[in-house]
This record gives sequence, C-alpha cells and structure tokens, in this order.
Amino acid sequence: MSGRSGGAIWRSLRGCCSRNVMSQPPWYADRFLDAELALRVVASQFPAFAGATIDYLARGYDNDCYLVGEGEWIFRFPRRKNVVPWIEKEIALLPAVAEQIGIAVPRFDYVGKPSADFPYPFVGYRKLPGEPWKPGVKIDIEGSAKRLAEAMTKLHELPPSLLQNWTSPNDDWGPAEMMLELHSNLDKVRKAMPPDLLSTFEPYWDGRIPAPPNFEGERKLIHYDLSPEHVLFDPQTGLPTGIIDWADAGVGDPIHELGAFEYNFGRAYTEVYVENYRPRLTQESLDRMRFQLMVHAPVWLMYAKQNEEADYEKHWGLIRKLAGASSRKFPLPSGEG
Repeated sequence: MSGRSGGAIWRSLRGCCSRNVMSQPPWYADRFLDAELALRVVASQFPAFAGATIDYLARGYDNDCYLVGEGEWIFRFPRRKNVVPWIEKEIALLPAVAEQIGIAVPRFDYVGKPSADFPYPFVGYRKLPGEPWKPGVKIDIEGSAKRLAEAMTKLHELPPSLLQNWTSPNDDWGPAEMMLELHSNLDKVRKAMPPDLLSTFEPYWDGRIPAPPNFEGERKLIHYDLSPEHVLFDPQTGLPTGIIDWADAGVGDPIHELGAFEYNFGRAYTEVYVENYRPRLTQESLDRMRFQLMVHAPVWLMYAKQNEEADYEKHWGLIRKLAGASSRKFPLPSGEG
C-alpha cells in the first residue's frame, strides 16, 4: 500500500464518509478474498485459467492483485464497493490512453462480472514489462523525466470529455483540500514528523506562508496519482516502460503529475521535466506544487506511520530532503524568467 498519493487517500476517505464508515481506515476491505478463492473466481468465468498457478502480488488502497498463469497475467479485485466505478472508468479510458501516450498501460483483456463467489467486477491484463520503482533501484533520472514529460504532454491533449460519465473527488484537489486534510490530522502529523523540521514546515500550515489559490487554468485529463510506484522501469536501462494504476484519473491541474517525482527524485528530475513538458509550466504552477508538497508530504508520512508501512523510514528521509530544498526557487524552462 506504499506510495499512495494524497488524491488516492482523499478519494478513499470521501468514499468512507459517503457510506458513514469513518471508523474504518480508507484502505479497508468489505469482502473476503484469498488466492484459492481468487483463482476459483477467475476460472469460473474464464475456463482457460482452470488449474493455473496463482500468487499474491500486492495490496493497494483499492485493490488486491494476483499473478496468474506463471506470472503472465495480473488480476485486480476491488477491496470495496465504492472502488467499482473507478475500475469501470479505467475500462473505458485506457484504450484511448494506450493509443496516445507512447508508454504501455494495462489493457484489460479479461473483465469479470460479479458473482456469488465475488461481489464486484474485476479485471485481468497481461503483465507489463518492467518493475515498479522502489528506493535503492537506480533509474535514469534525466531520460525518465524527459520521457514522462513527453507522455504527460500527450496525455493532457486528450479531451476531458472522455471522463464525462465519471465524476471524481480529485477534480478539485488543490491547496485548499490539502490544508483541510492536514488540519484534520494535525496532531498525528506533528507526532510523525522529525521534531527538528517542524519550524520549517509549520509556516506553511499556520498561514504565515499563505496558501496559493487552487488551480484556475484550463483543466486537463490527468493521471492524478502519477508517482514512481505507479511507473514501471526497465531494470537495465532505468527508463520507463509502463504506467499503471489509473483509478484516480480525472480532470484537473497538470502540475499534479510532477509533485511525487519532485518529492522522491528531487530537483534534478524536475528541471528536465519542466524543460520537456508542453505547454510551458508557469512559475505560479511550480510554486503551487511546492506549497502542496510542504503541506501534504507530512500527511503521507503520517499515513505511513499509522499503517506501519515499511517505507516509513523512506518518507522520513524524503521529508528531510524536502525541507532542505524548500527555499530553493524552481527553475523555469530555458529562456524564460
């Protein structure tokens, strides 16, 4: 469940609120599933998988994933009822994305229906090449930033009307919403933070550094949860081979595609991305991203500690790097100031 963005957490929290289950954590499951049952559900609808191998792959906030058929296929099963519309959105959206961005995305060759054994739709797709990034894995920072900037440029050219049948709570996810979530968890955030860094972050939290307005420009069709954990990389070249986890896709501020990479990889990534993304990003957008990171990265740290995630120490280190870079001005593309 590591590496989830604020948008994913906010979406899950809103789902909990709407169903009056705030006593549950946002990643809870409302149904039982193990490997034996998962294979039975798959094979009952797709007999070619009868007797196939199955191995547990991962649990996310929203889905459980299994490798089926000697690891060739990934099957994703929603953890809760309120996840179903997001899977339906991916089913409708991803064919257009696959033709547009020049990087592989899941193609759902198998779409399962609800049944007595499993109450929700589920999907299966051929495992994409590459591996998700994790700390310690080397990637080509410059090459990756360039390729992802080009892919996001193409993605943001798709018409937002592709999502007209789906509303997303992420669509208004900006500084105001991030401040709301921060202040709803402020005591827990302070306890999770390195004590010596509070003086660096608190001016962003208490209004001494004013929150910028939410994005008011032309909203684009965006991934909304683009992070290193949702990009697959070739272990030999360190370059992106695929982008996964499109459940958060919505219409909003294009700067959301950059924040998690600035957080994980720092200014070296950001500089190359800014040079290669079109249309040009403005200083206002980059400053808004900085504010959002200073407000919301501590919330990621809090969630990692609360859920006893293995990457809590990773977030602790990244928070320190973020604090050190907080006063450095983002560079605009060459020739602009």
